[in-house]
Amino acid sequence: MPFVLLLSNPDALQSSLILARLNELAGTGSARELLVLLGIVGISTLAVGNAIIALEHWRIHRYLALLTHRLETAAMHSLLSRPLEFFSSHHGGKLRTVVLEQVERVTDGVIGSFFGVVSNLVLTLVIVAMLMVVDWLMTLITLLALVVLYLLVFLSLKRKIAKHGAALTRLGGELHTAVKEAFGGIREIKINRAEAFFARRFEAANRPIARLSIRSSVLEFLPHFLLETLVFAGLIGVALYLVAVADYGDNTLAYIALYGLATYRLVPALNAVFVGLSEIQHDSDAVNAVSEAIAAERPVD
Repeated sequence: MPFVLLLSNPDALQSSLILARLNELAGTGSARELLVLLGIVGISTLAVGNAIIALEHWRIHRYLALLTHRLETAAMHSLLSRPLEFFSSHHGGKLRTVVLEQVERVTDGVIGSFFGVVSNLVLTLVIVAMLMVVDWLMTLITLLALVVLYLLVFLSLKRKIAKHGAALTRLGGELHTAVKEAFGGIREIKINRAEAFFARRFEAANRPIARLSIRSSVLEFLPHFLLETLVFAGLIGVALYLVAVADYGDNTLAYIALYGLATYRLVPALNAVFVGLSEIQHDSDAVNAVSEAIAAERPVD
C-alpha cells in the first residue's frame, strides 16, 4: 500500500504520516530512494513468504506420507492377525481396498485437508485483521458476503459430496473384486472362453467410478468459478465506493490496490477452505473402515 501510494503520488511523502514515518525510519532522503527501498522490501517479503509456504508443504506431505506408511502397516498387521474364520466372512478384495486405498483417503483426504483448512483459516484471519484496521465497516460487509456465499454453496452440495464418497468406497471394493477374480482364475477363464464376460464385468464396475469422478470434479471447481465472478464484481463495487463515497482523497488508488491484493489472497484461501471441507466430507466414510481394520491390531510373528 505505501509503495502504490508513493508511486502514484510522489508528493505524498510530505502529506502522508505513514510515508513520513517510513522515510524517517529508513533514513532515505527522497521519494525515489524510499520507493526503491519499498520495492525491495516487497520483493523480499514475497520471496520469504513463498519459501515458508514451500517449507510448510514439504513438512505436511512428509508427515502425511509417513503416517500413511504407519497406518497401512498397522492395518496389514491387524488383518493378518485375525483368525481364519474372519477371512471366510470378509472378501479379500475389500480388505485390500482398506489397506491400499482407504488409508490414503484418511491421511490425504481427511487429515491433509484438515491441515489445509486450518492453514487457510489463519491466513484469512490475518488478512481480515489488516483490512479491519483500514476500514472495519467495509471489511465486515465484504467478509460477511463472502462467507454467506461459501456457506450457501457448501451446504447445498454437502449431501451430494458425502453420497459420492460413500459410493466410491463401495464401488472401489467391487472393482478390486472384479480384477482379483479375473486374474486369479485366468486359467478357468481361458478354458471356458469367458474373457468377454469378465471384461464386461470390469467395465460395469469401472464406469460408475468414472462418472462419480466427473461429478466430484464439477462439484469441487464449479463454486470457484461462480465465486470468482462475484468477487470480481464486488471488487469493482469497492473501487466505486472508495471513489464516490469514502473520503480518501489522493490515497484512493493505494486503498484500491490494498483491497485488490487482499482479495487476490483471500478468495483462494476461502476456496481452499471450502475444498478442504468438501474433501473431509467426501472421504470421512473411510475413517470407519480404517478404524475397524486397525482396532484389533496384534503383532505378527
